[in-house]
Amino acid sequence: MEYKDFYRDILNENLQLAEEVFNLLEKNTPTDPDKWSKAKAAARAKFDVYPSAYANLWAAKKYKSMGGGWKKGKND
Repeated sequence: MEYKDFYRDILNENLQLAEEVFNLLEKNTPTDPDKWSKAKAAARAKFDVYPSAYANLWAAKKYKSMGGGWKKGKND
């Protein structure tokens, strides 16, 4: 293996890792903020602790069942 190939492989791996990190940092935004607000309010009423992982998961499922969806947004 030549040095060029070695460095090209390392560069490609680093670019893939950077792309994965960027995708993780993108912010998901609700397509219907009113429904998301109602789902969060229902989660606050149902769970003693909000925000929590369980309450957020429940709110997201409730929002989805109400017909809501998510879209990728810009980082703030």
